[in-house]
Amino acid sequence: MMSGTEERKNEEQEAPVYVTVTGTKHYDHGNFFCGDVLCCVKEPDNPVDSEAIFVMAPASGKIGYLANAWSTTVRGTWSAGCVYDKVDNTFFVEVLFLFHGTMVARLLPATPEVKERYDRQGSRRGDGGDPPQVLYLEK
Repeated sequence: MMSGTEERKNEEQEAPVYVTVTGTKHYDHGNFFCGDVLCCVKEPDNPVDSEAIFVMAPASGKIGYLANAWSTTVRGTWSAGCVYDKVDNTFFVEVLFLFHGTMVARLLPATPEVKERYDRQGSRRGDGGDPPQVLYLEK
């Protein structure tokens, strides 16, 4: 039988973690779609934020940062500071929603399949195939 603390730890580990990607308007990149996989990389030498985590797209490079302030973090998502000690130096997220230059994404498990999906996504951008479904939320 598990103690209450062990049960809470298991629930925390199984619960999905959502993050906000912000600052995308400051970078030159293509379009994003729901379901896209993005790569997140810790940036401990960032002069503004020691818990900074930048976000990359396979065909574009750096496209923004995980939000780390209450004013930029979408309600219900974790800030970069909250996930910083819970993730590896490099990890992946999946885009769930896009709105007004901000994305909400879900942390993905660190598996070879996720890395392969990220790599494949970079090669499909120029293939002329049908893009994934787009979901935009407007005011």
